[in-house]
Amino acid sequence: MKPILIVGAGPCGLTAAVYLTHYGIPVRIIDKKIGPTKTSNAVGVQARTLELLEEVGLASLFKDAGRICTEGAIFHQKKSIAHIELGNHIKSLYNYICMLPQCSTESILIEFLTKKKITVEYNTELTQLVNKKDYVDTTIIKGDDSASESYQFLISADGYNSFVRTQLAIPYSGADYSYKFIMIDSPILPCKQLEKQMVIAAGDKVNMLIFPMQASCRFIAEISQSTEYNVKHDYHTFNDLAKELLPFDISIQPETWSSTFYVHERLAKSYRKNTIFLLGDAVHSHIPAGAQGMNTGMQDAINLSWKIARVIKNSSAIGILDSYELERRQVAQHVLRLTNRMGKTLLSKNILVRTFVTAIASILSRLNNVQKLFSNTLAQLDIHYTSSSLSMGKKSGNISPGHRLSNIPVVAAYEKYILLDGIGDIPLVWGQSYSIIVITHIEHYPWAKNKYCLIRPDRYIAYLGGRKSDVLTYFKCSTSSQ
Repeated sequence: MKPILIVGAGPCGLTAAVYLTHYGIPVRIIDKKIGPTKTSNAVGVQARTLELLEEVGLASLFKDAGRICTEGAIFHQKKSIAHIELGNHIKSLYNYICMLPQCSTESILIEFLTKKKITVEYNTELTQLVNKKDYVDTTIIKGDDSASESYQFLISADGYNSFVRTQLAIPYSGADYSYKFIMIDSPILPCKQLEKQMVIAAGDKVNMLIFPMQASCRFIAEISQSTEYNVKHDYHTFNDLAKELLPFDISIQPETWSSTFYVHERLAKSYRKNTIFLLGDAVHSHIPAGAQGMNTGMQDAINLSWKIARVIKNSSAIGILDSYELERRQVAQHVLRLTNRMGKTLLSKNILVRTFVTAIASILSRLNNVQKLFSNTLAQLDIHYTSSSLSMGKKSGNISPGHRLSNIPVVAAYEKYILLDGIGDIPLVWGQSYSIIVITHIEHYPWAKNKYCLIRPDRYIAYLGGRKSDVLTYFKCSTSSQ
């Protein structure tokens, strides 16, 4: 029996493959597409995702390949109503949104796998699965060949129309919206306003969003109320939109890609059946507001991967996998509420609502605390697992079990926990016994003085407190299979 089959080689499936490979777990990753994504699709890598990518050494590659956006601007009828200083408010080393086309995201992840001698198998399709209690039987077609194989775990990252989710009969409920979007990627002539700034430009019947990337800009317009812009979807259309909605001049060049799309909101009833796990668009789909969907899916993959790795390596009991759905479905619910509010606010057809929102946005955006809250929510730095079964102990100042930590002194922790020993009496044998890294130099973490702080592989606090017996209990009762 092979360890893991990953179905779907988009950003989420590739992320799972990268992390599991990094943890030393053999994987097979397949996709029925003929090759990697060639178009930009999802753009926008958030600060929290970049923090997590440090573990596999890819954060700097993402940054170098992307356009760094540290500001956001909102206009209504050519008038500025809000300016968001992301760079001043995002509390992370990555105090920006990295605008990177999906094809580049996939390329970076594939290159990592290639160096590890893992080949993504394209034109390869899962056509049958039998879900057993402890493993999965599969039938896979590759070209003209069909083979039956068993896997200990199956990870479904096969998108909105997930074959795996359908076969498992997991309900995928939500709403379909009447909003109609047109989209192009186009180079622009040099424009100072778009060097590091995302733009939302609203009119009475049409809205436009602009996301600058390195080689081009992503332009999206919602045109369901418009007859004028509902005909031809090219750079001429967007030049006309820019003249109508923007207070500055911009020259959009012929597009390199265009698309039309509608939006859906969906959330799966379950993220798991036995040893089959679903992530990304296979379990949640969002209004494309705030670059949240892909980041949520990639973080699904990271959350699941370290837990599976510990189970396979016998560092944790299989019960740790129960926390995947408990933690990540709650995050998806939060993101759905956020994108729903943002989308409906921006796209409201009620003139009174739009007028009210415009006035309120203009006032609130001037408040420092509002900018800080918005920026860190957008960056996904507010995600926490305080109610998780894997979060134990007591709050210390502003730090609580389940909260995120960044800039951990040991980057390549692999699937191991990190224990900040602020008391200095943790036995060395614990490192091997419980697959942890013990750190006694805690100068950078004054709140851990005279305490123990146990940090999960995905850099959330697992335990915080002053009792060594509690740390031992955490491993013996919560995660350890020894």
